[in-house]
Amino acid sequence: MTIGDLERRAGIEQTPEARARFWKPFAHLEARAMLDTGREELQRIIGEKAGGSADPGDGLTVEEQEALRAFAAEHGRCWKAELRKQWMNASASPVLHSLRNRLGPSWLVRFRLDRRPKA
Repeated sequence: MTIGDLERRAGIEQTPEARARFWKPFAHLEARAMLDTGREELQRIIGEKAGGSADPGDGLTVEEQEALRAFAAEHGRCWKAELRKQWMNASASPVLHSLRNRLGPSWLVRFRLDRRPKA
């Protein structure tokens, strides 16, 4: 499937202006990262249109949840920024990098890490 096909399925109007509006937030990335990130965002939009889950944490495995909690504990309040950086450098742990591949970078913006109740 081409980028144009994904844009159409996501409901991006096929005018130069509408396409530029969609791609502009990714323009700061290197070419390959820009295409990958844009493609993932298009797939996320398509999934939402198809009735995908609105809960950004939905579908995480226990291993993924634990990996996110451990990463957040290690990196403090700026853990999301650090995770995005590691995703862009392909240096995140395999479990965390698979989240990027499966859910896309925009998923992280909406994700909220539930605090475990203190025993």
